[in-house]
Amino acid sequence: MNNHTPRKVAVVITCMDCRLHHPDAQHYTQLCDLLGVDDCYIETEAGPDGAVMKEHDSERWHGAVKNLVLIREAKKPDVFAFVAHYDCAGHPVSDAQHDQDVQTAARGLSDALFAEPHKVTPIIAYPNPDADATPTWLLKRVDTTAA
Repeated sequence: MNNHTPRKVAVVITCMDCRLHHPDAQHYTQLCDLLGVDDCYIETEAGPDGAVMKEHDSERWHGAVKNLVLIREAKKPDVFAFVAHYDCAGHPVSDAQHDQDVQTAARGLSDALFAEPHKVTPIIAYPNPDADATPTWLLKRVDTTAA
């Protein structure tokens, strides 16, 4: 008999930028803490809030959605999140534009996966202002009511 407590899991699409995935960034740990889960399934794309998710007819968009649907059906995650970051080479726009784009991308992904808005949490990663601190990147939820 299996007596372990069920684990809460999230599915996250985030940028492939190695700065986010460096051990000092603590990206995975911060994601789990922010989303209130034990584990995350991570799908990475270059500049996901711009180059991928705003191009809803692209092969990259369909490939990402297909992967997320497979994870959703196989693992029954509790939470979905979309993470973009400032200073992104794959989507070189202002910080304010990233805030808007991650919301748009999260809504688009929510529509594709659930046919309803606000099921995917938009999150921004930004460099820690204390350059000597760990984690080197911090995370914040983006307010979806302002969009």
